[in-house]
This record gives sequence, structure tokens and C-alpha cells, in this order.
Amino acid sequence: MTQPQRVETLSHAQRERLAYIDFRLYFFGEIGRPDLIERFGVAPAGATRDLALYRQIAPQNILFDGSHKVYRIGQTFSPLFEHAPQRVLSALAHGFGDGVNGPAKPLQPLLPCESPAALSIPRMEVLAPICRAIHARRPLAIRYHSMTSGETERVIVPFALVDTGLRWHVRAFDRKRGEFRDFVLTRIEAPALLDEAPQAHERPDHDIQWTRIVELEFVPHPRLERPAIIGGTTGCRAAHCEYGCARRWRATCCCGGAWTARPTIASPTNSTACGWPIRWRSMASRTPSSRRGIRPRQPRHYAKGKHTMAQNDAAKNGNGGHLGFEAELFKAADKLRGNMEPSDYKHVALGLIFLKYISDTFEAKHQALLAEDPQAAEDKDEYLADYVFWVPPAARWSHLQANAKRPEIGTLIDDAMRAIEKDNESLKGVLPKDYARPALNKVMLGELIDLISGIALGEEGNRSKDILGRAYEYFLGQFAGAEGKRGGEFYTPRSVVRVLVEMLEPYSGRVYDPCCGSGGMFVQSEKFVEEHGGRIGDIAIYGQESNYTTWRLAKMNLAVRGIDADIRWNNEGSFHKDELRDLKADYILANPPFNISDWGGERLREDVRWKFGVPPVGNANYAWLQHIYHHLAPNGTAGVVLANGSMSSQQSGEGEIRKAMLEADVVDCMVALPGQLFYSTQIPACLWFLARNKNPGKGWRDRRGQVLFIDARKLGVLVDRTRRELTDEEIQKIADTYHAWRGEPGAGEYTDVAGFCKSATLEEIRKHGYVLTPGRYVGAAEQEDDGEPFEEKMARLAAQWREQRAEAARLNAAIEANLKELGYGG
Repeated sequence: MTQPQRVETLSHAQRERLAYIDFRLYFFGEIGRPDLIERFGVAPAGATRDLALYRQIAPQNILFDGSHKVYRIGQTFSPLFEHAPQRVLSALAHGFGDGVNGPAKPLQPLLPCESPAALSIPRMEVLAPICRAIHARRPLAIRYHSMTSGETERVIVPFALVDTGLRWHVRAFDRKRGEFRDFVLTRIEAPALLDEAPQAHERPDHDIQWTRIVELEFVPHPRLERPAIIGGTTGCRAAHCEYGCARRWRATCCCGGAWTARPTIASPTNSTACGWPIRWRSMASRTPSSRRGIRPRQPRHYAKGKHTMAQNDAAKNGNGGHLGFEAELFKAADKLRGNMEPSDYKHVALGLIFLKYISDTFEAKHQALLAEDPQAAEDKDEYLADYVFWVPPAARWSHLQANAKRPEIGTLIDDAMRAIEKDNESLKGVLPKDYARPALNKVMLGELIDLISGIALGEEGNRSKDILGRAYEYFLGQFAGAEGKRGGEFYTPRSVVRVLVEMLEPYSGRVYDPCCGSGGMFVQSEKFVEEHGGRIGDIAIYGQESNYTTWRLAKMNLAVRGIDADIRWNNEGSFHKDELRDLKADYILANPPFNISDWGGERLREDVRWKFGVPPVGNANYAWLQHIYHHLAPNGTAGVVLANGSMSSQQSGEGEIRKAMLEADVVDCMVALPGQLFYSTQIPACLWFLARNKNPGKGWRDRRGQVLFIDARKLGVLVDRTRRELTDEEIQKIADTYHAWRGEPGAGEYTDVAGFCKSATLEEIRKHGYVLTPGRYVGAAEQEDDGEPFEEKMARLAAQWREQRAEAARLNAAIEANLKELGYGG
């Protein structure tokens, strides 16, 4: 496969990051992981993977400098991407937004337009070494064509690029003339970097004209007939006044040459002027560009009574529960728990499953590298490139399994956890390290290690990421059930999460959860993408959690699944310390705690997030809704789990906030859920779906002024005495209804179904006092005609009633007789 073909197989987001690597090497001569992290907001492991991928595609372009931990430009460098000159120059001058590295063809103006600058485009093979010289602060040998001296050989010390509006110059110290001068880029040939440092007097702070800012006033020429049109005051560097005034604006000079212009100045040595910013955290930069032109949906078939949701490869019963190895594994592990509380045992078991996962994946990668290149097998970057954690020898599962029966096994596990955290920055503070505590039964611990050792001994492809990931997810659910109310603080039932994911369809873009718990929303989002033929790299995941223990569970849960995510923690939580305040997400999925009263609302009365009204101090439900809406992108959608009371409450101004949200047309759909779905509460729950734009195009219909109501209270099956789950078919039914109502291509035609769904207008909602309970709108389900004629049915029922009355009389007589025999007769 050729290089262009390899590049074409990558996701748009990957191509954008590789184009940035190509650019840095070409024009700066070097790139490091921090550059990618700051530009795109990726995790260190993701940056390492991108650099490894670039090196794999274009090995001649990039060399690793181990002493400085950076990658340098190769001797035979050839750009992997086409760099359009004007866009490159614009990027150098103004910094980067999205999509700077486009095709080499000129941009198409919206109106006929000619730019004189197009007549003076520098060659990239000249511009690139000049940029590298500026970045490295090194002299440059050039051949220069002067209008007065002709062709000359010179050594210059460049420090900035200058855009006059007509052509580009480089500002530099000229050793031939012993002064600072401007050099036209198109007149420079054969630039070569010199391996030496500039002298003190050659540095830009000695350029008096460059550092001097002049302030001048534009005055009209005496001969102008309408002098009032012209005027103004501006400032610029004295070194370049002439370019702006005399050449671009055709102004004449007075006052000793103090021209009034402000040229655009670019200096890669200045992180705020232009070039590649040293610190860049714009969330939009991480958006996979496929969101800007939606990737075609995978074909889905919507037919009554027929569903096509991708199935998990584990055996399932009708309610979606696993019947495979996970249940047997948990049952065996639970026997070893003894008298330990589930809340404590949870961390013991999950920590070991995680340790087994990272050890398995490390060993698989280690063996593969040994077969290819034994030296590479000891290079940590080789593992990080494939999102594999580095595991030191003493922390590997084989070592722990061999010592499982020793009394000090707890200490060995703690040491292993510390060693892994030391070698993997993203895991610092995440892993449990209290296996050596005296209260923990070490015999049980050894037996648990033996039990977990039997997991994932199948084929390599499924061994860790899938099988151990499924085990981790199943254990989380079981521990949540065992902990009851406390379990709901870190776990949202799988069937509820799947309803949100299937309805929102997060194919690509930014996915956010402001109260992410153990990360279940993210796991299901990734599964959705995989099951529908998408690419995991097309979604970027963000989350925040205020409970430190739960945050650790989330980090491990996502790591076991191989999911790269930006999950933040702080004690204050999303309301009081929003870690991702600049994020605008394409999809938000959240299950915030219901009806919390101690959320500190009294300290947030003037918060900018309360667009629809200040939420009451005694209940955070509408604070969550508005926080989530605040973080939605212009075409973003959100699904939020809340208590049923949020749909109708009139207390403390909640009704007014709900009214404002409806009048602003941000509520897209309401779903009433069946009871008994949650571990933590028996409070009935509902789903709110919010949309920033109800007429987004994409082939969808205009939904403005309408809300879809779905009443799913009668759905679900009992999986035990106290808990209910939605089946795959029921989840698909809800999702298909929403997709058809939105008018998605291929989703079929939407129709109201009495007792289940209704598309209501805003006027109808006003008549109901802005109450959003679906039952008010969908009505009662229609009773099907059983085909039995009325007269025959009445005769049958009357005869049945007489028989039952006679039987009741017989039973009453028998009871009376028995009472008489016992001496209690009347």
C-alpha cells in the first residue's frame, strides 16, 4: 500500500494530527509529544500513537532524538501532505484554528476576487528552512537576489516573518551589511542552517527599528475633494511603516518617515504572535472533522416487528443480561468474599481484574516485539503507541500468580500497583494499593488471583480488551446491586445507558458526561460506534466526577476497554469547578443524582449557565439540565436521566424554568421509564432529550415547535424480585421511534401510537401548563377487537359469573360447616 493510500485509510481526525506532525517537521525541524498534546488535547498515549503511526508511514521523514526526547526532521524528508502556501503563511501569521492543512489548490472566493499577494508566493523548500532557523535561533546561509547588488551570498540571522499585504519578507540581521534588514522571501535561494549560535548584537532585541512602536495620524491629502472620508490613528513597528503606507495604502510620508501602518507579524519564537501556539486547549480542535460534514450513517433497517441492533457476542436472555462466563466468574469470586462488605471487596476484585488486563495486553505486545525487534521490546514508547501500559517485571501477572500462596502477597500486589503508576503517568493515583492491610484475608486473596488467572485464555484478539472488559463491566453491575443505594452512585444500569446511546447515536464528535460515575456512558458509546461499523477515533470523550473513588473506577473501566478519555476529578464537582468550561459537546449523556438539595446553589445565583432561570437551592435537577445545555455544541444533543418529578414540578420556580426551556424550543423528546430499573432508588425516572438545533439539515426534518413524548412505563421484564431491565427489542423500539420522528434517512415514517408515543405541538403543551409527563399526551392504548360478537360474549360472561357465584356459595357453606364442628357455629 502506498503512502497516499495509507493516509486515506485513516480517520479525518488522525489525518489532521499527522498533517500537524508533517508541518512541524517541515517548518520547525522537530516535534515532541507535548506539541500534539497542547494542539489537540490528546492524552500522552494518544500522542505517542500518532508519532508512531507517522513514523510507520514515512520512516525517512522522522528521527527520534533520545537525548532530548523529541523527533527531528529526517535527512531525506519529503512532505507526506501537500501544504498550501497561502494557508501555511496564514497559519504562521495568525495561529491555528481547524483544518489549516488543506489541499494545495487555491481557496474559492464567494465573489470574484483577485489578490496581488498571489503574484508573490515563496517556495516551500525556501520557507521551511527559514522557519526552522527562526525556531532554533540559528544563522542561515542564503543566496539572495538584490535589486541593487544582484545575486549575492549572505549569512543572515532571521527572527520574524512579515506580511506587507502584497508579499512576505523575513526580518533578519544581515552579516554582510552588519545591520537588520528585510529580505523578500521570493528572492532567497538555497537556504542552509548553520550549526552555531548568533552573537548578542544579532538578536532581535538589538533591532531598534523593530522594537520601536510609532503612533501616527492619517490625514487627508490637501488635493482630495472629500477629506472627511479619510482619517484615523494607528501604530506600527517603525521598521515596516513604509510597506504598509507607501506600498499598500499609497499614503505619503511626513514627520520624518513615521508611517502609519500595522503589518501582520509572525514569529514562531513568540507563542502568542503566531506560529504553533505553545499552549492550545480549544476543545473544537479535537473535534473529528467528520462531524463538520457528517459521516454517512451505516445502513439500518426499520421494519415493524423486526430489529437489527448489533448483539453482544456473549449469550443473552431476553432482558439483555449476560448468561456467559461473567456470571459464573462473579459467583465464584463472591464466594471468596466471606464477611467482607461488597463496597470494600469491589476494589479488591476490580483492581486485580485490571492488573490482569494490563499484564495480558503487555505480554501480548512484548512477545510480538520480541519476534520483530528484541531491542524495541524494551522501548516504552512502542507500547504506548498501541495504548498498552508498560508493566515492570515485578508487576506482571505471572510473577503475582507464582507468589499467590505466600503470606506477603498483599505487599507484592501493592508494590506492583505502585510500580505501574510510576511507569504510566495516566494511572497515577488511580490504582488501589491497600492489599497488604491486616484485615484482608491473604488466603482469600491468593485464591482470587488463581480464579482471575483463568480469565481470557482464549484467542489473543478477544483475550483482554473484550473478555476482561466484559468481566469488569459485569462486576461493576453486580457490586452496584449488592451495595443498593450506594451502588447507584457509581453505576447506571446498562439497559438505561443503551437507551440513551441508541437514541442519540454518537457516531462521531465530542461525547461528554458531567457526572460520569464509573464511565458506563462512555463504554456504551464506544460499543455503539464499533457495532455500527464506525471508527473509535471519530469520537473524543470528556467527563468529570467529584467522587475520587468513583473517578478511579472510571479510569480503570475505560483503560480495560482501551478507551482514551479526558476524565477530570475535583472535590467541588461540575457546578462549582467546571473542569471543562470551554467544552462544547456534540453529545452529552448523563445520569446526575436525583433531587439533591445540598448542591451549593446559594453560591451560584448569578451563574452564566442559568439561561432559563435560576434553579432552586433545594433541588439541583434544573441546574443539571441547564449546565448540560450550556455545554452543547450548536448542533449538539443531550440525553439526561432525571426523577419523574422534574417533568411536572412547580416548586421554587422549576415550572417557570421548564416553561422557558419549552418556549426556547430546546426540549426535543421526553421518555417515561418503567419502575425498578435502578439499584439506588425506587423513584420513577424519565429521560430528557435536549437539542440546540431542531432543524440541523442532514436530511432530517424540521422539528421546531414540536416535542416527542414516549411512554415506556409498561416495558421491561423483571430479572429478579426487585429489579427490571429493558430488552434489546424494547430499546430498539424506543430508539426507532425517535429516529423516525426526527426524520432520519432510512428510519421509516413516524406515526403516533396511542398509549406509546405522540408528537405534540408547543400549543398543546401550553394547554397542559407546560407539564411534560408523557402519559398526558400519548393517551390510553387502543384495545384490540378480539373478534367475539357482543351478544355471545355477554352470554358467556353471564354464565361464567353465575358459575363463580355458585362456587362461592358452596365454599361459604363448607367453611360454615367446619366452624360448627369446631364449636364456633352460629
